[in-house]
Amino acid sequence: MLILKITVPISVTINSLAHTILSAGSYAYAGSAKGPGGIRARVARHLRKNKKLHWHIDRITALADIIDVQTYPDGVECDLVAGLMAQPGAHHPIKGF
Repeated sequence: MLILKITVPISVTINSLAHTILSAGSYAYAGSAKGPGGIRARVARHLRKNKKLHWHIDRITALADIIDVQTYPDGVECDLVAGLMAQPGAHHPIKGF
């Protein structure tokens, strides 16, 4: 899980999803890391600012600051998101993402 800090509003367009302005604030992103290199490789990639924009989250990590990384080797992405969404004030800022 990436914990992100956005200090100024950013404009994000993610493929077919609606154009969105993300306000300054804190955000969390839960994803899987099942590809080559596993969690270590995926986190290292997310931490790089200069990268080919391949994954949806790349459009945000290229602009936001990653302030924390939490790993759950046996975690299930959907369960992690459900736990986040149960927190007071949580919401999906980009519908479908």
